[in-house]
Amino acid sequence: MTSGTSFADVLSSGPTAGNDLVLTLSTFGGSTVPTISSITEANVAWSVQKAFHPTSGNSNDAEIWLGVVSAGASSTITISLTIAPSFGAVSNVCEYSGLASSPLDQTASNSGVSSDGDTGTTGVTSQATELWIGTIAGVNTISSPTNGFTLIDGVANNPANVANGYFQKIVSSTGQANTGTSSSIGNFWTGVIATFKASTGPTTTTTSSTSTSSTTTATSSTTTAAPNSFNVHAGATQVVVTVMWSGTGTASVQISGPGGTPILSESGAVIYDRVTYASGSSTPINIHRVTFTLSPSPITAQTWTALVTVSGSYTVTIEVT
Repeated sequence: MTSGTSFADVLSSGPTAGNDLVLTLSTFGGSTVPTISSITEANVAWSVQKAFHPTSGNSNDAEIWLGVVSAGASSTITISLTIAPSFGAVSNVCEYSGLASSPLDQTASNSGVSSDGDTGTTGVTSQATELWIGTIAGVNTISSPTNGFTLIDGVANNPANVANGYFQKIVSSTGQANTGTSSSIGNFWTGVIATFKASTGPTTTTTSSTSTSSTTTATSSTTTAAPNSFNVHAGATQVVVTVMWSGTGTASVQISGPGGTPILSESGAVIYDRVTYASGSSTPINIHRVTFTLSPSPITAQTWTALVTVSGSYTVTIEVT
């Protein structure tokens, strides 16, 4: 948003009862920092988990909120701010399953003015299997996450260039949570991070002493693409498939291992959807991003395939970590 004191995030569908929503926010104000005064969504109980807004020259606000979903939840989330942001506000929302009933564990915050943003470092987490979420408020597009986090979004909100970096990591051992970006923010930034405990029976990931990653990009003009092949290294724990296209319609993704086994669908995966409009255009630009967890991790390198279904031309990017 670039004006007013409230705006709406609209999910592709109503969230599932028993799941949790995590919302991150960035604002950039003037002498007074705009912050969230409330988040409202039918049958979802929202509460702030961590917020930080420095007052010494830095007018960014970074916040993480948790929404507990009940039956019949709405797909529309209304975010109200204390004042209108001078230079805009950006938010992101993701839905998760498997969190504990009171999931918040550790938090931290940080701020500065430099090329590299940072969330701050938490204390040691209290349990092994957790979801770690960080966010950085700044200007210019945020990229290049550190410490093994996946960057769900970091695109600047033109024309004000306000960006909300949404960083995610699913872990299976205790530790101190921290992430940041090595991209050129080159201005004031504010970061926060929160860790959330999984319930007693979560799906866990398997870690490896070798840390590698790979990215595959393909473009298609067909409604349903032929399977896109990509490499999965030994010890990989996560595959992120991002589909981008212009116009109306929806996209769906599934991935499968060697010989078609296993098949992982969007059910149970982390899904992120974003729609933007360029100035003067009524044609939407869509992003559909699906984060799959590989459990167990492959013990040898493998070739997997991704099947994307969407109307019209699109680009698909596959990231393996």
